[in-house]
Amino acid sequence: STSATAPAWRQAIKHAMKKNGRNPASKYAQVATIKPDGSPAVRTVVIRGFLDGFLERCAGRECDALVFCTDNRSSKIGEIARDARGEMAWYFPETRE
Repeated sequence: STSATAPAWRQAIKHAMKKNGRNPASKYAQVATIKPDGSPAVRTVVIRGFLDGFLERCAGRECDALVFCTDNRSSKIGEIARDARGEMAWYFPETRE
């Protein structure tokens, strides 16, 4: 169940992931970060889900952190560390959202 304080985006993504779960394309999302020169960088990542229960700050409750895997040599690691602002976009083909 979803916490009453969970943001609407979290609930919408969890619902869409569940409805589209059998389609492998639903695990891909685009992540936009900010390069050191201030320009955007967008790339596709594989989403593994939410970080529920793995962070001490979550203390067994739902956590609003998404998990995606990447090579630690990737430029996005430094970009996120330098400036955590960014955006993520999905397209869920089964439900067209």
